[in-house]
Amino acid sequence: QAVAWKWLEVSTDPDLHVRVHAALALGRRPSDLATDRLLEITSELPANQHYMRHAVVTALAACATTDQLIGQAKSRSIPARLCAVLALRRQRESSVAQFLVDPSDWVATEAARAIHDDFSIPEVMDDLAAALDQSRNGSVPMTLRCVNANFRLGGPEHAGRLMRYADADDRPLAMRLAACEALGHWLDPPPLDRIDGRRRYLENERSLDRKSVRKFFTGLVTGSETELRVAAMRSARQLGIELQAYALMVLALDDQSPEALRLEALKTVADDTGVKTDGIVRLLIKLSNDRSSQIASQSIELLGGLNTDEALAVISDRMNSGSVAVRQACIRTLAEMGVESADVMIASLGDRFLAGSLPSSLHLDVWQAVNRRKAESETLRDKSEQLQQKPELANIESPKFRQFALAIDGGDARRGENLFRTDLRAQCS
Repeated sequence: QAVAWKWLEVSTDPDLHVRVHAALALGRRPSDLATDRLLEITSELPANQHYMRHAVVTALAACATTDQLIGQAKSRSIPARLCAVLALRRQRESSVAQFLVDPSDWVATEAARAIHDDFSIPEVMDDLAAALDQSRNGSVPMTLRCVNANFRLGGPEHAGRLMRYADADDRPLAMRLAACEALGHWLDPPPLDRIDGRRRYLENERSLDRKSVRKFFTGLVTGSETELRVAAMRSARQLGIELQAYALMVLALDDQSPEALRLEALKTVADDTGVKTDGIVRLLIKLSNDRSSQIASQSIELLGGLNTDEALAVISDRMNSGSVAVRQACIRTLAEMGVESADVMIASLGDRFLAGSLPSSLHLDVWQAVNRRKAESETLRDKSEQLQQKPELANIESPKFRQFALAIDGGDARRGENLFRTDLRAQCS
């Protein structure tokens, strides 16, 4: 009690540092005598006083009862309601869900964070999931957590909510994309949380109505913005849901459509077990000459897994006429095929490397192809040893570092940026 009385004396001290440390001390030695004054401070707290807000919340979480904090929902002061939410979060109180409908986006978003983030408050995860149905468009952080709450719960009703949201024209496009992408991972959730990166074990049974999902994806693919069409096709492919193959083949061939859309259409058709292989092979052969390097490269790689003879014929042609990216795809495909005729072509490229007639942009690709296949081919094993004797490689003592000397030319800037921005392995670098 002595600490509380002392704190009441210094709660109006003109020095902000004194007030901050006094409130933090109260958090360590709580007393209900200080609660009324703490609540009074929250209603007057300027929005930019972050340290004072942290200190007051620390004290409130220790001193105030749940009912006292919930009572702040009626306050006209946004900072007062915000502090109540933050204190309830520290107490891990499920009643924080009442603030999800707060008229202030700031307060509602903090309520969403309280329920979703860190160790979460599972008892009211359903309330957070249902908040996606609110008529207003919430803040981005809140909406993403509402989407992910539905994803974490994983029931058919939650999948239905995401479909309704993604299909609504009056919702922000980026958030509709997030809902669509969540559906794609529905049956195979990643180990790391899609929002805060925490390792989560989603052990609840996950299910969805495949018929309604197929209808939903078909609707997006045939009549929505390009980004949504791409996301819908990708998600359908991840779930193994077959869309209309003929329409997708026409879309893949349409060089007036956006590249990303055509690429997803191509991948979806190639994965469709209901389409005859001959039809897919003809499509891939045609697209291997597409003016888009990405489309041509993807077509060659897919063709290599379907028809060896046709793939070798296409590769032989495109190695002489394709762009750098296409020729790199040809070399990768040769290594993937794992047949003698493909190894012969790799050996020929190795000879060009040794003779100095191979473009430097293909050095790394040929090096990797030779070393990948050397265990199955004596010729390529010899070729690998010859390549390692080249002066620019022999001077590098560690074999594992030699390939980096070949990585100067021929890189894909777009793929590199994507890895840098999105790959978890790059987060600590």
